[in-house]
Amino acid sequence: MINKIQQETFLREFFRNTDPMESLNDGDPRYVRLYHDPDHDEADPVKALRNVVDWSSEQSAQLFSGFRGTGKSTELRRLAKILNDVPRDESSYAVFFCDMQQHMNMTTAVEISDFLISMAGAFGEQVQADLGEKVLDTSYYTRAVEFLTRTKVTDLAFDPGVGLKANLKDDPTVRARVQRHLSGHLAALTREVHEHMHDVVQKVRKATGKKQVVLILDSIEQVSGVGADAQRVFDSVVELFRGQADKLRVPHLHVVYTVPPWLDYKAPGVKGLYSGAFQLPCVRVRNKDGTPNAEGVTSMRAVVKRRGDWEDLLGDDPALLDTLVLASGGYLRDLLRLVQGALRAGRYTTLPLSDAQRHRVVVNLQNDMRKLSTRDQQVLAEVHASKSAKFDDDQYVPSLSRLFDNHLVLNYRNGEEWIDAHPLLWEILPAPKPKTTPDPT
Repeated sequence: MINKIQQETFLREFFRNTDPMESLNDGDPRYVRLYHDPDHDEADPVKALRNVVDWSSEQSAQLFSGFRGTGKSTELRRLAKILNDVPRDESSYAVFFCDMQQHMNMTTAVEISDFLISMAGAFGEQVQADLGEKVLDTSYYTRAVEFLTRTKVTDLAFDPGVGLKANLKDDPTVRARVQRHLSGHLAALTREVHEHMHDVVQKVRKATGKKQVVLILDSIEQVSGVGADAQRVFDSVVELFRGQADKLRVPHLHVVYTVPPWLDYKAPGVKGLYSGAFQLPCVRVRNKDGTPNAEGVTSMRAVVKRRGDWEDLLGDDPALLDTLVLASGGYLRDLLRLVQGALRAGRYTTLPLSDAQRHRVVVNLQNDMRKLSTRDQQVLAEVHASKSAKFDDDQYVPSLSRLFDNHLVLNYRNGEEWIDAHPLLWEILPAPKPKTTPDPT
């Protein structure tokens, strides 16, 4: 039995190792290769993304979807490392990883004009950060202001001391004016952005000796509206990736865009507009019929074991950890939230936790999820029953998008792709509405 000081140290270190918001690098000792088994090669989205880059001539545009907290950023960093490590005598790559949260407002509608500017600006800034400012002599944000001036913008009226980047991200008035002005100059803007990015690619090749350039744009999937504006924001994301796909294919550059997991359901056929489209699913801790999947449970146990000694926290029976694993639905962030809840519960008691304390940890997370409207509950019931997102009535689509965005609908892959309601909600779901059939007369 450990003493109080040892227990405090144990709980603190374990807690710090289970930060649900932290993404890991491939070399981090806490990282678990969920797709390392040869039997799962076909399910590894990183290998699928790399295949497209390797087999395309010198440009490609791919979509990569996954929930926040499923390890998406971690897997993209693994892709960057794999490509960066390709020997120079092969088709070598210079890879630039950009977090678009630094360049975009994540709660307002996005249009192709401001997105193109933000994408080019992010690319240039990351090149400067990784290779040094001597590679590029100016930021694209500066060049974009010059473009706006050449096209005779008259009502931009922003503080040049703050800069276009900050104004586009944080000032909705400036952003709306830029969007309005550029709506009549979209073809010219697209040419301008593509030419600039090609110029950057050439400079990167010269500076690095690498043959091809890859740009990874992370966090775009986090664009999500709130309240009355939610539907307009969701629609803007669909328009960006479906309606403007041609403008997102940048000549001479491989680009990976992160997109929300609901995009394919709101925009059927969008995958066919890109060189590739892949998804990072939740870990399949249950089969489609709801029975536990031993392989997925074992993988999630390994995730927790890399973070700390769960046996000292919960007890030495694996079934005690499996209760948390199954409650998470295979969603990594929820598993870490459950473990942190158990750690908090252990601070003022003797370890391991009692049955009642472990149960309360699950109930606490469950209570956080249950503030649902009647319509949301009905949508979740339909998803749980059908394991799909096919609805007879389009009125449910906004609700489905929001439920995806709040991680209350989870996606899985087992040969086929399927979805389900979060398991902590199953017991409160109503019976799905019966399907109506047309009157034969």
